Amino acid sequence: SQLATSPLRFIYAGQSSIRKGTPVLLEAWRKAAVPDAELLIVGSWLLAESKLKALSAGVRFIGPVGPERLRELYRESDVFVFPSFFEGFGLVILEAMACGVPVIASERSAGPDVLDESCGRVVRAGDVDQLVETLRWFGSNRDRLPGMKRAARAKAETLTWTNYRRAVAEAVAALI
Repeated sequence: SQLATSPLRFIYAGQSSIRKGTPVLLEAWRKAAVPDAELLIVGSWLLAESKLKALSAGVRFIGPVGPERLRELYRESDVFVFPSFFEGFGLVILEAMACGVPVIASERSAGPDVLDESCGRVVRAGDVDQLVETLRWFGSNRDRLPGMKRAARAKAETLTWTNYRRAVAEAVAALI
């Protein structure tokens, strides 16, 4: 629900750490130089203090916030970026999608299971160049965002615990 005149807003939420791929994101952001765009970093900072002091133009560190404020930030954003090197799942991906935010996620998260071209992109963990290209793709395809936002929300609505239990039951039915 950003106005066309406002910057394209990318958001990352979670711990800022090596495992979560934050240094990769910050390097890709600097290299991508997406025009008229900003990156919000939400959550605790577990990297060197010097990195926090040296954030690139357009990057804003918000710090930890409560669930209500996080939902507001998602709704005010255009693209969620989750470049993690390792996740059991990465529930923040679904949280962002439920708020109508398309997602860029690494293949080491739930990204490959929940994202398709209609609502996001999956990138290789640690691949700065691929992340640069993906950030730039979103920067160049702002007109596709309204449709991707609707698709992200619709996809999140299908990913319920009820549907999960049904899928598990169907998968094991032949074994029982």
